[in-house]
Amino acid sequence: MNSDQTQVVYAPGDKLTWAETGAKQVPVFGGDEKCAFTVLVSISCDGSVLPMQVIYGGKTHRSRPSPTSPNNRDLVSNNFILQESGTSTYWSNLDTMKTVVNKILAPYFEKTKTELNLPPSQKSLWMIDVWSVHRSKEFRNWMRDHHNNIILDFVPGGCTGIMQPCDVGIQRLFKLSIKRTYHEDVVTEILDQLNAGASLISMDTHLPTLRDQSTRWIWNAYQAIKNDALVQKVDYLLTIILLKTKLTLCV
Repeated sequence: MNSDQTQVVYAPGDKLTWAETGAKQVPVFGGDEKCAFTVLVSISCDGSVLPMQVIYGGKTHRSRPSPTSPNNRDLVSNNFILQESGTSTYWSNLDTMKTVVNKILAPYFEKTKTELNLPPSQKSLWMIDVWSVHRSKEFRNWMRDHHNNIILDFVPGGCTGIMQPCDVGIQRLFKLSIKRTYHEDVVTEILDQLNAGASLISMDTHLPTLRDQSTRWIWNAYQAIKNDALVQKVDYLLTIILLKTKLTLCV
């Protein structure tokens, strides 16, 4: 199993704009926007793409997309976790990591053991980045106390682009799909205004609006990476990494 976090900016523009020839300062609309959300993507060696955890900045359930947002029902029915961070940032933290282990990773491991007729004591390997929360004493102690059959395998620092399967083979396509769907929303909104005869075109970039649109972006991106050939290539990389590191799992 390999998991990787990625930050998605709500307005991923191409950083291009119009300006007069010779202008010395060219402001880019939205270039200073830092609003984003975090997505935890996980894949396994059997070719599965697991449900994702999506973290939105905020302290209450009102910080999540509304239940009527596009494809929200699809995400929920496929066991995606849409949750607030509990802080003012959109970064994952100790509490959100506990949630993803309890509700996504551990159930997947247990289900797989049952399907393969393996004993409950069978060890499972979880490859994650050497991130401060992942390697914190609090998280490692919690994993040992509540999920001692899951072995934490940290990607060496500075080796993400080489030894992180999700980063190497999944995240680029995932983000590209999100950007494409976002641009579809922009084009649709502009065309609707033009067809309505609007003399001034404006974009609704309020956070609640973009947050509700994000559910469709995520669902489309999830469909894009659920490609057997793609996941198999990434799984092959993951297998090679495990063989090279000569990890021995206890049965």
